[in-house]
Amino acid sequence: MMASSSTPRADSSTESSRDVNGTESSPNVPRINRRLDPNKKKMKIPPFDYDNMEISLREMFPRQHLPAQLDPLWVDLPLNDIPLCWFGVPFLLSKVIDYAKEYGFDCPATAPFLACVPRAVDPGKSWHNICKYFYQQTGINLRIREVWDRQLPILVFWTNRELVYIKDANFQQVRMLLTDMGYREDYPMRWYLDRLEEP
Repeated sequence: MMASSSTPRADSSTESSRDVNGTESSPNVPRINRRLDPNKKKMKIPPFDYDNMEISLREMFPRQHLPAQLDPLWVDLPLNDIPLCWFGVPFLLSKVIDYAKEYGFDCPATAPFLACVPRAVDPGKSWHNICKYFYQQTGINLRIREVWDRQLPILVFWTNRELVYIKDANFQQVRMLLTDMGYREDYPMRWYLDRLEEP
């Protein structure tokens, strides 16, 4: 997300012109083996044959690596015909609130049932501040989505349909954010199938 190893305070004057189309690769982030030279003609693969698959599409998720048949850089399908997948981690409100308080993104709660609680914050407004700042720094939209076969909503960073714009450095920015939020190895980033996608 930023050049430092942790998130600057909300009132920091640090600014960045980087976005998902302009970041540079980091040697500390694994290379994306999907990437193809845009100047070369691509040989694309056929989509899944859903009628003859041993398992359903829903049974394939969540997973760490996206199948090539769901990657717009590889599969021979119009973008909007590719089943929609989201890349992220479980959304944990407690971590978001702690992060907002730690880095100055928190907004005091004004609701009567919270206003009397010491250091109570408005989760919606605090989350909005985090999303706005992260987008300004990285060009990445933080979103919350419901996905297939998961009770908790997911904090997502991009979809498989947006992969053409994602670079290695974007993974580094996301990893830094999650580290600052207190996410550990028990919450790895994974691909999740959109809840509305059919089997």
